[in-house]
Amino acid sequence: MKKLILFLFVASIVLVSCRKEEKVIDYYKETFDFLAATDSDTPSILLVELPGGTVTSNDVFLAANGEQLSGKVTKMVKFRDKIYLLMPSKHKIEVINKINYKRIATIDFSATGREPTDICFANATAAYVAHGNDTTVSLVDISDSVFKVARIIKVGVHPVAIASSGNQIFVANQKSNTVSVIDSRYHTVTQVPVHTAPSFVDINSEGSKAIVISLGAGKIDSSQKTAAKATIINVEDHTVFRTTEIGYGSYNAKDQIPAGIVISDIDMAYMLCQDNIFSMDANFGNNIFLSVLGKFTSPYFDLMRTQLVLLKNNNPGYELYVINPEDETVKNAYAFSTNISCILPL
Repeated sequence: MKKLILFLFVASIVLVSCRKEEKVIDYYKETFDFLAATDSDTPSILLVELPGGTVTSNDVFLAANGEQLSGKVTKMVKFRDKIYLLMPSKHKIEVINKINYKRIATIDFSATGREPTDICFANATAAYVAHGNDTTVSLVDISDSVFKVARIIKVGVHPVAIASSGNQIFVANQKSNTVSVIDSRYHTVTQVPVHTAPSFVDINSEGSKAIVISLGAGKIDSSQKTAAKATIINVEDHTVFRTTEIGYGSYNAKDQIPAGIVISDIDMAYMLCQDNIFSMDANFGNNIFLSVLGKFTSPYFDLMRTQLVLLKNNNPGYELYVINPEDETVKNAYAFSTNISCILPL
C-alpha cells in the first residue's frame, strides 16, 4: 500500500512538470464614464464609457427628465453629489443629480440678463457664479436645495473665470486687467492688477497659490499684440509671486492665444494654447516646457485616476484624449460623431 501511494505521488509530480505553462489571464479592465455636451441646435448630454467608447446614453438629461436641455452647455462642474450645467445663452444653470441625472434645481439669471460663465464653491452651502457679460459675481445659496441668489458682489469688467481656495475666491476680470479676490467670510473685495486680458484661473494642490492666465493685448481686440502670460498670486496675502511669459523656443509668447489651464496633483500647470500645451511648475512659475501638440480645449485633471482629460478640435470633428501625465503619452482617445462643447469625467 505504501508503495502504491508513493507511486501515485511521483506520477502526479511528473504529470504536472510535463504540462505546458498556463497563461494567467487578467479579466480586469479599467473603465470610466464621461459626459459630453453636444454643440448642436438640439443640445444633449452624451454618456460614454472608455476605453471601449460605448455610448451608453445619447442624452442623459432627456432620459432622466423627459425633456431636452433648453440651451447649449458650455461648462459642466461636479460638486459633491451634484453636477452643474452652465448655459450662458439661456442665463441658466441646471443642477442635476450626478448618479441618476435628474434635475434638482434651475438657477435662473434671465431676469437680470446675467450669463453664468463659470462657477466655484467656497463651502458646502455657497456657490459663486461669475457673469462674463457683466461686472458681478452671484453668491448662490445651495444649502437644503435652496438654490437662490443670496448676494450680488461687484467685481471687475467681464469676470469670465473663477476659482476658490478655502474662503478666498479669485475672479479673472478680462476687460479690467485685474483679479478680484473675494473673502467669503466678509464679502470684501481686493483688486490685484495683472497682465492684459486675464481669462483663466486655477488653484495649486496646496491651495497656496492662484495661477491666472492672461491672453495679452491684441487677442480679443485689434490692438498691438503683447505676450500671453501666467501670473502666480499668493492666496494668503494676495500679492503677485511671479509673472511668466507663456512660450517656448520658436513658440513666441506674443503669438500664443491661451484656451485654458488645469493643474495636476503634483502641481504641474498645463496651459492650453491654440496649437499646443505648455507645462509649468504651478508653485514657482518657472521652467516652461512644450508638452503636447494639438488644439485642445475643456481641460480636466482626473485626480481619481491621475490622468489629464482633454477635448481636441480636429477641425472638423472632436476627439477626447486621455493623457498620462508622467510621460505625456496618449492612454486613450475617442472620436465624436458630433461637435462637442465641453466634457466631464465621472
